[in-house]
Amino acid sequence: MSNNKKILLDRKEQGNIYLVIVVVALVLIAITAGLVLFSGLFTQQRVEERAEKAALAAARLMNSGDRVGQMNNMLVASRELLFDDRENYAEVINDYPDLQPIAKRFADQSREAAELMISEREQLAKVTRADLIAFTGRLAPSNAENGKYALPGVPYTGTDLPTVSNFDVGYLNGSQSNVQSPDGNADLLDFDIQEKYVDQASHLYRGNIAMTMPDPDSDLLFKIAPLAAPVSGTIAPARITSESVFRASSKLVQDGKVCYGKFDQLPTGANLKMTINLKGPDGKLSQTMGVDGTAMSNGGYPRP
Repeated sequence: MSNNKKILLDRKEQGNIYLVIVVVALVLIAITAGLVLFSGLFTQQRVEERAEKAALAAARLMNSGDRVGQMNNMLVASRELLFDDRENYAEVINDYPDLQPIAKRFADQSREAAELMISEREQLAKVTRADLIAFTGRLAPSNAENGKYALPGVPYTGTDLPTVSNFDVGYLNGSQSNVQSPDGNADLLDFDIQEKYVDQASHLYRGNIAMTMPDPDSDLLFKIAPLAAPVSGTIAPARITSESVFRASSKLVQDGKVCYGKFDQLPTGANLKMTINLKGPDGKLSQTMGVDGTAMSNGGYPRP
């Protein structure tokens, strides 16, 4: 074999070796990319499950012990009692003037009771906000948990623990309340229909409204929270729902920072976004992944 032929064969063998090396490298890159993709999807699913569980726990907390449902019922009942006593007082003035002091006392007491219920609703809003802020604190990773956690199947690559980046509370779009309209009180029902407080198809008070009254009690605001009503005696459980039907009314966390906004209405829904950082072999941030979880609280009981 001539030297030229030998040189050509050597170069051909070297070329084959280089080709094999390139092919093996490409295969390894493809396998690694596949593992990263699979692990990323697996990690995203786990974080999404965690976000949904956290949103569901927050939603349950909002109506713990049916406190929102009971508050709605008591506000409507105190308003109806005040309306009746005002009508009775007006009738007594015209027809039974001797009974005016007693009728006025009843009306004044009903007014005080209504003011007390409105004040209690404000207090419940503060308690609910404090409970949810404390709940948010429990979701934050502790110092002992901080660090890098390996992705399944991907050596030298990991994540940190998911953190709450945004937490909104609110209600289900178009939701009504758990309280029936006063069908046995024609005058009050007419007033409420005129003011569009009542859904005439379902005979339920609308949710997320602030109801007033005729003078001299028009300064009072009875804020009714949106809450699922019983259906055939069955109370709706807390449930995961779509973010598209959620309407935010207040923020508890924005861009990772706790907010202390006032609750105008008692919230009955939660939308919680968790963020996780995927990290490369050098430990530096390579990608940020965010997922949402949305849930609604359990329904309220009807008036006794």
